[in-house]
Amino acid sequence: MIGIKTAIFLFAVLTAVSFLLLKGPARYLCLIVIAGLAAKSVIHYYRGRIG
Repeated sequence: MIGIKTAIFLFAVLTAVSFLLLKGPARYLCLIVIAGLAAKSVIHYYRGRIG
């Protein structure tokens, strides 16, 4: 399992690559998916710290 800092860094790399390689609606769909996964990772991280 990777840490939250590594996960956020990898999501940033994935976002940069999607900006370079994708255009139009595919780019926006990819960004929505990446944002959802990043939010899920952050929520999961903080839930683990609380409980």
